[in-house]
Amino acid sequence: MGDSGQAFLEMLLWLDFGRSQNCLRNIKEHNDSPWNKAIGCAIIMSAKSLSLPLLTCFSWGCNDADRTNYENFLRDVLENSFFKKTCWENSDMRDAVTSLIKTYDITGRYFDRDAIDTLKDYFASGMDRVTVATVLNANAASLVKSASLALFEEVPELLRPGGNAYTTRRYAACLRDMDYYLRYASYAIVAGDADVLNERVLYGLRETYNSLGVPIAPTVRGIQIMKEMARGMAAEAGVTNNAVVDAPFDHMTRELSEVDI
Repeated sequence: MGDSGQAFLEMLLWLDFGRSQNCLRNIKEHNDSPWNKAIGCAIIMSAKSLSLPLLTCFSWGCNDADRTNYENFLRDVLENSFFKKTCWENSDMRDAVTSLIKTYDITGRYFDRDAIDTLKDYFASGMDRVTVATVLNANAASLVKSASLALFEEVPELLRPGGNAYTTRRYAACLRDMDYYLRYASYAIVAGDADVLNERVLYGLRETYNSLGVPIAPTVRGIQIMKEMARGMAAEAGVTNNAVVDAPFDHMTRELSEVDI
């Protein structure tokens, strides 16, 4: 598995995924066994719910060589066909329609008036959601750049020595995470459902940011700045339904914040 693989496992153990030091020793002793693959798969299944920015932020405190080894290992794991098939292709992300069906199926009910109204609203807003997603896709780079500049203007200490965006590497990591939030917000807009945000972005993110000393308030503010800019772009494209734009950004803000917006 290599030193980078071991470091990755130790980081996950530190996060208390129910793996003991004995488990880590066993993994070292059975590097190529099916048993080891099963344990590794379970670890990645836990890790995938943490989201990619969260996983890569573990490398912030490493030296350049260790960070490169870790990130290469992570990339190899996420691209491995065994892990992709087992951990990613079985993902249960849903849109508004499948979420509604699942809710009613669990209780064995036919759709009632509330369900029908929900479906009507979803399909009625379909063109707006596609338009907003198209606009965000076409302007993602400029939106992230403009939002980051606005954020650093509001919170300049982020760029000062000791700040979380100080040094080129941390600055780039901040932009990468903002782009990640924006991309998944566009997915959630099309889906009309926050499930993709919960599964791929939010699970465990606030707790891990806290444990690593990553300030949450500027993250939340950056998400809200992107929402405000996305609103403007949507309005220029003829979309006046702000709720379509606001929903995913506000959902991320609520989940990351100690207090509701």
